[in-house]
Amino acid sequence: MSSIKISVLRHGWCAVFYVTEFFTITVKFERFAQSQSRFSIEPGLHIIYGESGVGKSGFIRQLTGLKPTASSNFQIDTENQPDSLQLILQNPDQHIINPTLFEELAFNYEYNGLSPQVIEDNIQVIKNNWDFLNDDKRHPVTLSGGEKEILNIETSLSNNPELLMMDDCLSFLNNESKKKMVERFEKQVREKQSIIIWFTSDKGDLLYSQNRYELSLSSFNTIHEINTAKYQLNKRPIGKLSLVLETLELKAGSKTILKDYTSKSDRIRCLGIAGNNGCGKTTLARALVGLIEPDSGTIQFSLRHKENPKIGYLDQFPERLLASGSLYDFCQKLILHHKMTKNNFHKFVKTLSDHQINWDKTSNISADDLPWTILRLTLIYLLMHCDYDILILDEPTFGLGEQQKLNLHSVLENYMFQKHLVLISHDLEFIYGLSDTILSFDSMKIETIPKRLQRHEQRQS
Repeated sequence: MSSIKISVLRHGWCAVFYVTEFFTITVKFERFAQSQSRFSIEPGLHIIYGESGVGKSGFIRQLTGLKPTASSNFQIDTENQPDSLQLILQNPDQHIINPTLFEELAFNYEYNGLSPQVIEDNIQVIKNNWDFLNDDKRHPVTLSGGEKEILNIETSLSNNPELLMMDDCLSFLNNESKKKMVERFEKQVREKQSIIIWFTSDKGDLLYSQNRYELSLSSFNTIHEINTAKYQLNKRPIGKLSLVLETLELKAGSKTILKDYTSKSDRIRCLGIAGNNGCGKTTLARALVGLIEPDSGTIQFSLRHKENPKIGYLDQFPERLLASGSLYDFCQKLILHHKMTKNNFHKFVKTLSDHQINWDKTSNISADDLPWTILRLTLIYLLMHCDYDILILDEPTFGLGEQQKLNLHSVLENYMFQKHLVLISHDLEFIYGLSDTILSFDSMKIETIPKRLQRHEQRQS
């Protein structure tokens, strides 16, 4: 198995170590004067952290042999690149091509000419690791975001690549699923001597390997210490939101999410919905909005003294809100339907500018062509400036770097002085730092202050 040797070239000078059969990478930062760094990447799991916008996708693009974009601030040259390379993109929908789980899992095996019995045996091993894959006829579109990520990783590993690169494609997974996936990576390394490079915007992911690096706008260095930010719990007004679930049964396809479930909570300012991947968080959110009906039982989701509260909802796949249109088109529809005033539009544009997002440069680009983090943040800030009483955000921190999460946390704290929030996320640190009430699918219990505060303090310590 080849190893990767990397040397960083700045201001026209470098030290590149050429080793036979090594995959050698030279990275040139043309506009920054930094000290030289070099290291080798050998078979194993390697994690590269970088804030959103520093160029992780551009780094991957160049490693796969594509030319750097005009906005790239570095150039990569490679030698002795492995013949067997697999890339997984950030958007899990971009990899799924078959109408059933079985066909999706079998695709690479069939392409590589394996016999039907060997294919069956290999797929059964994968199913033994992930229960949600057992329904052969299930359409992949019905999977949660995290389940799609797992499916894509498993199908990529079925090709036994020498080099697997993943572009922020574990960001829907909670910690338990990530731990399980890391075990899967370690097995792949042991058996196939693969090099697995995981690019991530979540600094907490660095804990999953000792081989860890940081890409910034001016450097590419090894990380020795991991210092993650802590969210501050601030006071906010007592909420007027109430949630009453009476003998509720809720299904997602053939899977029962909730059965004969009853709970009640009120005086909520921010409701957090947490749980494992595929447990039904998004299904419940869609039921709260009224996009789907319960199979039985009732849901009462209301604001005190407000008969028909206006609810805004941002899906975990934000491009669905725009279809193939642009942010400008969507904004005009909101104004046309009196969801946003022109005055609030100007405030929204200023909020974007305060968070380094240029409305003029992004507003007319198709949703399919915008970076997910830019699209997600822009839509969150846009809906926050609309006439909604309750805003439901599904996986709002997906793909965001540490500073972006801190910025979003602060903005949402201020937002809650006037409005109410529902946050659906696997990112427990984030939602525990904002929510005064947590509905956990793992325990099927509702937590309120002071238990929530106690749990948050334990997590932070």
